[in-house]
Amino acid sequence: MARGTGDDRQHERYAADGEVVLRVLLTRSDDIASIRARVRDVGLGGIYIETDADIPPGALADLELRLDGRCLANTLGLVRWLQPGKGAGIEFFYTTEQERDALRAYLEGWLEARGIRRQRVHPAR
Repeated sequence: MARGTGDDRQHERYAADGEVVLRVLLTRSDDIASIRARVRDVGLGGIYIETDADIPPGALADLELRLDGRCLANTLGLVRWLQPGKGAGIEFFYTTEQERDALRAYLEGWLEARGIRRQRVHPAR
């Protein structure tokens, strides 16, 4: 399934250059695929990754996300869309508020260090 033309994001995204290791539970199967990919943008709501892997929309992924060589988060995500041969959009699925707050705090510091945005990264309402 390719990405639609509408953009219904609830959070801003920021250009990034990082890496992510995904352990993807493939739908309709007990198989788990381990995939390394490049992070191209990130926000509180999710990430866009560059990969040529065929990750089916709807698959759940355990994400180990790194920016600037530091572990940003270990969280769960839901593959929302795929651009075959190019990349995928993954929505974060927070298991606790502490996990979301930790990601927010890291993103705020990361953005401030780059002068990208000085205001607070707000959670979804």
